[in-house]
Amino acid sequence: MPCKLKLPEPWQGATKTVFAGGLTNRHWLLECATGKALLRENNAAVELGIDRAAEQRIWQQASQTAVSPALIYQQGRWSLSAFVDAPTGAADSAAKLRALLGAISWLQGQSVALPVLDCQARAKALAADSLGPRQAYQYLAAHPLPYRPAHVDLNPQNCLWQGERLWLIDWEYASLADPYYDFAALMVDHQQSAERIAAMWQQLTGQGLSIKRLWAMAAVYSHLCESWCLHPQAGYLAYAAHYRKAWASCLVAMAAVD
Repeated sequence: MPCKLKLPEPWQGATKTVFAGGLTNRHWLLECATGKALLRENNAAVELGIDRAAEQRIWQQASQTAVSPALIYQQGRWSLSAFVDAPTGAADSAAKLRALLGAISWLQGQSVALPVLDCQARAKALAADSLGPRQAYQYLAAHPLPYRPAHVDLNPQNCLWQGERLWLIDWEYASLADPYYDFAALMVDHQQSAERIAAMWQQLTGQGLSIKRLWAMAAVYSHLCESWCLHPQAGYLAYAAHYRKAWASCLVAMAAVD
């Protein structure tokens, strides 16, 4: 970390220690008399679909409503946020799933300028040789829905839990996306069933969800994750095979729904 980085007080004179966590960025934990904060050096790989200006806009809104730790400072490739001392993890209880769905509901109601996520185009840009789950892409294209703000990276590592209280972090992929996109992360990475998500969403919002569309989007989400893992800037080849199996399984489940 460059010593000439000018952070706002009281953080300029804080002690700094390397903080483990995150796949694409580097972190330091800052400590001073008034508390703790997390300093992040952002990965500059725009090829992965990262938009820092959009991240700042949605992060500010999320921190103002306590969906996310407060953004204290952002300049160039550096950001400083309030530190939440809590473990990451999956939504492995009904209360946690409800909290995540509540965050998705809040997010879909926001008005904020974000890039548009074209899943198939993004997958091709990341891994051009991967044809992916064509049936799922075709189904979604034949049944379009208005795009809504989405976190786009709701894997368990981006969910901090203080008991059943949720904090979302890492908004760097936030986009306008298919409204089912964030549900797909709950299915694939949080191991939640389509039926459970649909039932709880109905209870929470009064809105129904299509089970077939959930499976289609889960296949697309898994393919996009596979493509991300294969990209040289990400370099997580060990995870690619996992997501390839996931989207193949999702296609089977999708085909079984009338």
